[in-house]
Amino acid sequence: MKLKHLPIFGVILFAIVIRIIFFCGYCLGDDPVYFAYANMIADYHYPSFNILNPFAFRPLFLLPIGLSLYLFGRSETALILPVFIASIITVILTYLIAKKLWGYWEGVLSALFLAIFPMDIVHASTLTNDIILSAFISLSFYFFIKSKKEEKGLSFAFWSGLILGLSTQVKINGYIAILILLGWAIYEDLKNKKISKNTIYLFSGCVIAQLLIALFYTIITSNPLMPISSEIFYNHKHLLPGLLNRELSEILLFYPKFLIGFFKEGHTNFRFMAYGIHFYVFIVAIVYFLLKRDKNTLFPIFWFFIFFLLMEFLPLKFYPYRPIHRLPRFLIPLFVPLCLIVGLFFYELFSKKKKALTLIMIFVLLIIGIFSIKEAAKKSYLFKDCMRDPKLAANFILKHNFNNIATDIELKACLIFFLPKRNQKILDLDYHKEDISGKTILILGGSRRPELDPAYPVRFFPKRIPYDWRMMFRDKCLGITKQR
Repeated sequence: MKLKHLPIFGVILFAIVIRIIFFCGYCLGDDPVYFAYANMIADYHYPSFNILNPFAFRPLFLLPIGLSLYLFGRSETALILPVFIASIITVILTYLIAKKLWGYWEGVLSALFLAIFPMDIVHASTLTNDIILSAFISLSFYFFIKSKKEEKGLSFAFWSGLILGLSTQVKINGYIAILILLGWAIYEDLKNKKISKNTIYLFSGCVIAQLLIALFYTIITSNPLMPISSEIFYNHKHLLPGLLNRELSEILLFYPKFLIGFFKEGHTNFRFMAYGIHFYVFIVAIVYFLLKRDKNTLFPIFWFFIFFLLMEFLPLKFYPYRPIHRLPRFLIPLFVPLCLIVGLFFYELFSKKKKALTLIMIFVLLIIGIFSIKEAAKKSYLFKDCMRDPKLAANFILKHNFNNIATDIELKACLIFFLPKRNQKILDLDYHKEDISGKTILILGGSRRPELDPAYPVRFFPKRIPYDWRMMFRDKCLGITKQR
């Protein structure tokens, strides 16, 4: 290994270590569905494709997880391994994109800023499909840039389009990336007053991918647009009721409020900044490059703002104004262009070789790093704490002899994961009251979703508790009772 490669290898190693330190595992609200489907894939089955089930239409997210479970067994590590690998790959791709656009040290700094991005650190060890989507988008964009920079790069343009088209099978948000890259290619062609071969190859790759996907779903479901139909149906069905009656002013600027820290993630009395303080530096960098009229930064700026604007306004339903479910992690694909701009900004200021300015930038870099790690630590703690109660319940059940387990639907999903070899039947109290008999343990109040208010699981709380139950013991967050 050449000495000049040590910095980027150091960044990659740091990214791996810091993500291992803040490992979370099974914890997000959709994890039960993803685990169940990946488990089916590991057993040589695939979940059914139907309009009620948008999760099944994400095969490029489910298949790697299923393969991981098949190869390494049913564990939290195997469950999140594909996401973890995708996060590290995205750090590497950030370096490669910046290096191709500007140079080596710009790449190292850009990768470093993604390596310490607090949300990326934590979600790298969770079942977050946005991390894998970000890897697909970054790989596609890197191939497109490579096709522009190399004489024989047309094949890279085709692969860029093909990967971009396939990214929609990780998550439907991949269509936004298609609009961005095709939009940029068309913009460059209009500026040059001719259609380039790169654009044709890019478009061809994307179209071929989408045609193959449409053909597959036509054969399976007779609807070529079934993934989109399923997402729309699901969003209408599960539109959160509380959002319908809110004022327009409350709903607007959802993501900007998180970006600047006006809104914070977490639960009451335990909150943290979703995106750290990277965005503040990004805004300063944008102003700097606009004043400088640096055209070399236009592509990542275009990438960031188009994705951001579409994510902010595209999901909103007008007449009446109704937003679908949105979470801060949905902006994860934006981290790459943000870190590209910030990395280039730091490199330019370092390259001025003014001692005072260099010391200031080192100090700012340390502040960003320390703050990011602190926020990542808080978020990781919350994620793991939300799984403390299900793990406590699972350990208690393993030490005692019960015929059945009765609980709410949220905790039931967690226990299915944490008790894979259980002999007991897990009963949902809202649907299986008539089956509760013999030595049955009742567990209440043990489920919390880290990304939603703790009151959210109340909607799943059993509507009626059998009268003949007495308390065995009560933990801080977990109550366990046993039938007489």
